[in-house]
Amino acid sequence: MKLIKISDQLSGRNSNKIVLFKTGFNKEYNDTLGLIVRNVFPESYDSSDFRTFSSWKKSNVLELKFEEIRKLERTLISSLVILRHEYINEYRGAFPSFVTGWVNVLKKFDGDHQPHRHHLSPFNLVAVYYSDGDFERGGGATRFFLDDSNKEIIQDFNPEAGDLILFPANMLHSILAYCSERPRITFCFDLRLKMSDFYGFPAKKIEE
Repeated sequence: MKLIKISDQLSGRNSNKIVLFKTGFNKEYNDTLGLIVRNVFPESYDSSDFRTFSSWKKSNVLELKFEEIRKLERTLISSLVILRHEYINEYRGAFPSFVTGWVNVLKKFDGDHQPHRHHLSPFNLVAVYYSDGDFERGGGATRFFLDDSNKEIIQDFNPEAGDLILFPANMLHSILAYCSERPRITFCFDLRLKMSDFYGFPAKKIEE
């Protein structure tokens, strides 16, 4: 797994807060993840519903009993270990110990979601694994903002399948409109310091 600081690739103020990992997961692995999503959450592929499907609040996707999910969890933990050593001074010993995860399925002409943040603490983290989608032609980039004014854009991140990004939970972001017949599938994770930070959402302790 290769760690790339996005600021090394793209210019943009504060973009060094966003860290990209190239997992190297192949199409067969990502297709299997897509089958798992389709089987566990059949409503996510309901052709009569054009809205984004999200399993947020419904369950912790890391509790699913599939080896592909275990592999994704191990990769997520490995990325955290790398970050902890990379940013040991910045985090001053405060690092997430608990995680919850969910899957989002973005459908054609959906997106342009309202800018939001996952938590107010910069020591909590968000991770997004881009599993599948027509990322080259379909759009659906993840947009990052400098502050609540929504006027200054740090950057638009256009992913490739197999990309894993991590960024502070207090970073304002949104998803731009998506326009492909092929669903855009992402696995999202909240990584937090304390179980109480989840406000009752299902979460599990991170075991290295």
